[in-house]
Amino acid sequence: MAMEQAKTPKAYINIKDLGFAPITGEDGTTVTYGSPIQTRGMKTVGLPAGGEIAVAWADGAPIESAVGDGEPSLTFGLHELSPEIEKMIFNVTFDQDGIAEEKWGHQPTPVAVWFKSERLDGTYRWTGFKKVLFAPPEEERSAKEGTIEFGDKSIEGRIMKVDGSDAKKVMADSREVGETGTFNDDTFFQRLLGDAYVADPAGA
Repeated sequence: MAMEQAKTPKAYINIKDLGFAPITGEDGTTVTYGSPIQTRGMKTVGLPAGGEIAVAWADGAPIESAVGDGEPSLTFGLHELSPEIEKMIFNVTFDQDGIAEEKWGHQPTPVAVWFKSERLDGTYRWTGFKKVLFAPPEEERSAKEGTIEFGDKSIEGRIMKVDGSDAKKVMADSREVGETGTFNDDTFFQRLLGDAYVADPAGA
């Protein structure tokens, strides 16, 4: 039997183009999103594992196994949290006097989230999740002591199921296009966000 040789894998060298879109409604069959926003400053991303392996034992040995979804969490390390994203996700809104109040029991807004992973050869992969609920970031600051330390903020979220879709994760890879196909970023965003995403007619 002839053995097929796999292509040499190409590692990711950069992550960028982190974006969010607020969930504005779920009616049991569909989910709707508000206007998407893309931001800069993503330093790291912690993706969830593929799942947890459950094993059934019998007669002193494993007899059956299956992979469950586990607890899908997602973590982003950021240079800083932009005001637009802080307002979208955590409802931090300052009034005309520059004052914001966080109420007891307030809940963050669930969002769709996506980012791009780039390879050295110019190919890249988009990764997106249709619904993530992020916890407010931990606040830690220090006084200046002769040297400047730049921002380093982490937000952690839980990936959730949306109405009308079984998709846990949506991916698009520019190197996986068939011989007759053409890769288009718009297709990824339309699959992830539906009607909330409107393609730029100029292709910018």
